[in-house]
Amino acid sequence: MLRIKILQVNLPERFSLFVMQRHHLTAVIVACLLILALIVALPLARALLFVLPIVLAVAAIMSCFTSNKETNTKLLWIIIIILAPLLGPLLWFLWGRRQTT
Repeated sequence: MLRIKILQVNLPERFSLFVMQRHHLTAVIVACLLILALIVALPLARALLFVLPIVLAVAAIMSCFTSNKETNTKLLWIIIIILAPLLGPLLWFLWGRRQTT
């Protein structure tokens, strides 16, 4: 019985943290969809399809180099960023940069 009561006390804190992170992710997805709509709608903006991943990858690599993470962790993140030029930087900025070492 005591264990069930402890889980009931801790559940709202974990749930509120999950909802907050989910809300943040939703905002990022909406922003990405708006950017994608602009790229498709404006013919001249189609160059962003090629420039955006490069800019994101360079910014993510620079951010990764200046982080306080261990060398092996930095190397792994740089490999992820290079292999997935759009998804890798987004993962770094949304999740990897905030992870504590």
